[in-house]
Amino acid sequence: MQVTARLGDAAGGGFENEWFRRLTAADLPAVEQVYRQSDPAGRAYLLREVLPHLAAEYDALLRIEDADVKQRRTAAAQLRAIGNERTLPDILLERLSELLVREEDAVVWRDVIAAVEQDTSEPVTRIVQLAVNHRWPDVRRQGCEYVLKHGRPEFAAWMQGLFQDSSPTVQLAAIRAAGRCRHQRVLEDQFESDGKVSLIGLSRLMTSFTGEKHMAVVESMARLLDPRGLDELQRLSYSGDWRTRVSAIEVMAATGQTRFVDRLSDVLWLDQEARPEVQRAALRALETLIPPDEHPAELRDGGTPQQLAAIWHGWWEQRTRKFPPNSAQASGNGYNRPRQPNGGAPAAAVPPF
Repeated sequence: MQVTARLGDAAGGGFENEWFRRLTAADLPAVEQVYRQSDPAGRAYLLREVLPHLAAEYDALLRIEDADVKQRRTAAAQLRAIGNERTLPDILLERLSELLVREEDAVVWRDVIAAVEQDTSEPVTRIVQLAVNHRWPDVRRQGCEYVLKHGRPEFAAWMQGLFQDSSPTVQLAAIRAAGRCRHQRVLEDQFESDGKVSLIGLSRLMTSFTGEKHMAVVESMARLLDPRGLDELQRLSYSGDWRTRVSAIEVMAATGQTRFVDRLSDVLWLDQEARPEVQRAALRALETLIPPDEHPAELRDGGTPQQLAAIWHGWWEQRTRKFPPNSAQASGNGYNRPRQPNGGAPAAAVPPF
């Protein structure tokens, strides 16, 4: 097969072409191995004449090249269905990343991103980079949503480059995704060699935005364990808007920071006027932040939200009596100080949540 593959276009319509067509799906791994060992002409031949007959995903890949956008959309939808069932092969993803350089249709992009949303291979990284730099806002947003699910330090610069995107939805998606990249470079402005600001940081955005964008900035800063973000979460938990309070409490839980346990206990016990949504959010946050083996035993019996609040308050009161806030024991029990990034580690090495 190696010799035949190297024949390239000369094989079209001849004996070799007919021989390849007799192959079955069981031969796919062997043909893929031949592909990896072939020259560019042989690879092109296998992608066009052989692989599409052995697997539906390669047939869809071939149709992604069609000039008719309807055909490309149908092919992308097929790739999405297959990608949701199993990981697409690297050979396909590498070729797909080449084809997408000139793909302009947002519907095709939507289905392609959905097809690879569980994949973290190198070809998919190239596809995501194309997406976040695409001229259509919908495609850039889809790229940000992938980063939100698979945040890695190398994605941080891509997200920071979208903090000032012309599309508000892209901007919001990039801010949210930046906190998942585990790289603290996104916190501060980045500068050119001449001292000009090239990319703005989250810390500047925190004082520029209100509402949903402000909460997104605070969440990302808090996920990166930035003290300004953690302190702002505490402040927002006192907001007069119950929706803002719920959002702040949910982010407290997402950070994994047990420094918020004291505040959550106050929300449950002292704020008698809190809406049920706020109380339920605080209960869920405590269950998340406190290790299960340290939960009050009384929780096993269940109860109303008010009863559960009383149980948690009693547990916290007992613990603070045992470990006064300013005692040496309290400073070591993990509940009265923020968790720090790994000691001495670089700024990028922030633990994932």
